[in-house]
Amino acid sequence: LIDVIKVSLIDEKDKIERELALIRVRRKADSEESLMRVVGVFKGRIVGMTPKEIIAEFTGQCSEIDSIIDNLKPYGIKEFMRSGPMALSS
Repeated sequence: LIDVIKVSLIDEKDKIERELALIRVRRKADSEESLMRVVGVFKGRIVGMTPKEIIAEFTGQCSEIDSIIDNLKPYGIKEFMRSGPMALSS
């Protein structure tokens, strides 16, 4: 691990912000097609698949990740990890 070297405040209107989320969802034959549509609508990427689950990767603003999680809850989220927001000044 690298120690934090510098912290800066960035003005809200002058930043580019993104967050990464990996989400593990139950895979069921009767809902797989609609699950894939949800992943596509949010421009996600399937990064892992087994007969029982799908792992998808998403990037976006924090509010977009919240929305993705809300839309995937009905499919049965088994686990998820979020990076937290990262930003650079624009």
